[in-house]
Amino acid sequence: MTQWDVVMDPPSATIAKAWVWHDGGAHFGVPLSNYLGWLLTSWSFYQVFAFYLRGRRDASRPPPGREPQLAAILFYASSGLTHLTPWLLGETGDVADGGGRVWRIEDLRETTVAVMLFTMFYTSLLAGLRLRLTPASPPDVRSAA
Repeated sequence: MTQWDVVMDPPSATIAKAWVWHDGGAHFGVPLSNYLGWLLTSWSFYQVFAFYLRGRRDASRPPPGREPQLAAILFYASSGLTHLTPWLLGETGDVADGGGRVWRIEDLRETTVAVMLFTMFYTSLLAGLRLRLTPASPPDVRSAA
């Protein structure tokens, strides 16, 4: 979640004006506290969910198939890759963040793509490789009957 936010927050808060950080921040108008907040929030949700799953260990239930896992990986990768098109279109100009600091749009777009490639895209590649190298679960005999 934090990787996703590091990629999408700068263009969304400056170019798209989807929201405004009134005091701005060093990462194209986004403050570091935003990313730390996302890291803490997402870790908390995943940790609570892990505790929930730990209490529900059910040996009779087969693990999910490869298709849902692959769909999640592809969805995550594609949400990051959507930043390629605006960068390739080569939009130029300046944009001001909520704190009044002016940024070059082309710098913002290129940095977004670089960060996306080394965070979201790289993580997606690793997840896809892990999925490919993990042996498939045997079919559930009960569901075939």
